[in-house]
Amino acid sequence: FTVANDGSGDFRLPSEALNYISSIPNINTSSNDTQSYIVRILPGIYNETETLNISPNIAVIGESKINTIINFSTNDVNFIALSSYNEIANLTINNNSIIGIPNNNYNFIITTFNCQNTYIHDLLINDFTDNLGNVGFFSIICDNVLLENISLKLGTTSPYNIFNYGIALFESNITINNMSILCGGGIDSNYGIYTEENIYTQSNLILNNCDITCINNNSNYGISHNYGNLYLEMNGGSINANTYNIVFD
Repeated sequence: FTVANDGSGDFRLPSEALNYISSIPNINTSSNDTQSYIVRILPGIYNETETLNISPNIAVIGESKINTIINFSTNDVNFIALSSYNEIANLTINNNSIIGIPNNNYNFIITTFNCQNTYIHDLLINDFTDNLGNVGFFSIICDNVLLENISLKLGTTSPYNIFNYGIALFESNITINNMSILCGGGIDSNYGIYTEENIYTQSNLILNNCDITCINNNSNYGISHNYGNLYLEMNGGSINANTYNIVFD
């Protein structure tokens, strides 16, 4: 399916294409290793007011991360919800919502929950809104998820923006290649990468050529791990955080 904002494609918005696919009777979107549908997004600016729920075996591919832009302005806290055997690539993703101020919520730009074998790459992600907390990528109970060639920028200097988390992981196995994370603002704390487990679980995180920068006037943590077990491997890249570059509690 093709998405074009001038009406020349099958749909004008990515959400319209994804909602149509999910409505197909007997659709084969179970978690297996065969991708069922590809949604190609042509160059343009797409203003979304709802979550993009991407079912298993669907790829969402933009023309270019420079000229294919999705702006979110929604009352939902999740903007892009991925599942197993997904691919999302070649997009700029902007958060233009302000739901955190009245609701004291966090915004989650990309979420993966209980999924496997998902590929996320070649994205520019920006969230400069005045929300309580901004989270770029949030993963719970996921295996074999690859992030690659991504620029992620979060946070403002507003007193409403309290926390920023570039990446938050819980019981997940993630590899990240060539990613830059910048968390600025956050009048309480910024976390480039935050992981947390219970005493019986473990996350595995491999970083290759990743640069993490956290800057504000209070607490900044490049990589912070709390509870449980974490296997961490870093190859190249850099961490710049004025409180702790890496801390395990």
